[in-house]
Amino acid sequence: MWKPALFLTQTDKAILEKENEWLNDRLIFAGMSLLMEKYCHIVGFVDPVMLTALKCNFNGQAFVQVVHNQSDHWVTSTNIDCRVGVVLLYDSLHCAPNQCVQQALAVMCHTNTSVLEIHSMDVARQVGSGDCGLLALAYATSLCQGQDPVNVIFDHTRLRSHFLHCILQGQMTTFPVTINRTVRKPIAFTTTIKIYCSCRRTYVKGQRMIQCHSCRQWYHDTCLNLSDNAFAEAAEQTDYRCQKCLN
Repeated sequence: MWKPALFLTQTDKAILEKENEWLNDRLIFAGMSLLMEKYCHIVGFVDPVMLTALKCNFNGQAFVQVVHNQSDHWVTSTNIDCRVGVVLLYDSLHCAPNQCVQQALAVMCHTNTSVLEIHSMDVARQVGSGDCGLLALAYATSLCQGQDPVNVIFDHTRLRSHFLHCILQGQMTTFPVTINRTVRKPIAFTTTIKIYCSCRRTYVKGQRMIQCHSCRQWYHDTCLNLSDNAFAEAAEQTDYRCQKCLN
């Protein structure tokens, strides 16, 4: 092991030392673990693998979390200083949040609102092909420090060496910046997704859902704990009512 306390191996070290190499989940989690130690008033910082399994609910608390989009790209999310039903997304490629990211954000926010607004922020675009993970950690560090990543351009030539230094020192510090800037419209674009069911998640193509005749809420079949036959019978009813309405 290279850094046993952070569960990092010599392979992880080699990845970090190689230019333009994409950061794996262990390196991302190591960075978040160091942030969690320093900023205990903020939640999040969970293992990306756990987030992929949709097992995170931050109960409305202020969070910062790096998310993997399941397509070799890292982004950063937060709800700090946001109203309920809004989350900010920092993506160095300015991609629209895909279904994996949308579902992860819904799980983390667990909002009671009918929709979740995802504000994609106008951060400077990445330069190196493998820089998304480094920038995601740079964004997360800035957010924990109360700074807006939109208003800076990080020094892409020093991102990797800086993160390596942070791991060696056991502490996340501000990533090097080349330019401070003022962006008049910090939100690049907004994606609005519908939220359903008692689980407060999105609809995923192919999922079976049923609507309650009373409250008009849609429920995933997996959340109702119904067998295939029971779900089929409920779906045929014109006056199906959920357990909440029955009670």
